[in-house]
Amino acid sequence: SVGYMFEQKGVIVCSPSSNKDDVVLAAIDAGAQDVDDTGDQVIVYTKQNELETIREKLGENVESADVEMSPSQTITVDDPKKAQSLMRLIEALDDLDDVISVTANYDISEDIMNQLG
Repeated sequence: SVGYMFEQKGVIVCSPSSNKDDVVLAAIDAGAQDVDDTGDQVIVYTKQNELETIREKLGENVESADVEMSPSQTITVDDPKKAQSLMRLIEALDDLDDVISVTANYDISEDIMNQLG
């Protein structure tokens, strides 16, 4: 019922063995839609149908490659009580035997997540 709020994207996580810039350039040359190199890993976003092609071009640097549902917009949760309720709901949904995965469009700050434990 809320599927229109999400888009399927290919997500490739790379752990560069040498130079991060080389992995980023290779991903762009392969046709990646977006690249996030802010952390220790390089995360490459692709169209769903181009995931395998780009994964092969990135070669040995790839740690994982999967199709994920990405929210088209996120909702910021800045109230700790609401965040706690939301996390309990997500956990309860995830514990159901019939649920394979849970995807949501919330954004909770790191400070609030630390408060929740």
